[in-house]
Amino acid sequence: MGPRITRAEIEATYPDEWVAVTDFTRAASGRTVAEGILVAHDESRDALFDRLATFIDDLAIWYTGELFPPGRTRVGLAVMEWGPLLSNDEAASS
Repeated sequence: MGPRITRAEIEATYPDEWVAVTDFTRAASGRTVAEGILVAHDESRDALFDRLATFIDDLAIWYTGELFPPGRTRVGLAVMEWGPLLSNDEAASS
């Protein structure tokens, strides 16, 4: 794996790309990544996710550019959590 780098360095080096970071630390606010180890980047979100399909470790993934065109606002935020798939019996007992 590569060296630890800051969020600012990642965003300056990979503008308008999807990035995935592992072994990350959060910023003081707890809402963003402060630094970590870059494991993948791509202009396409789908291509990035395909490359990470077998990655086991915890990841922080974000887009380094603007997701919404000027004049548009975000009305919600989706949060995804990946984990093992459970059968209906396992899910009912947990």
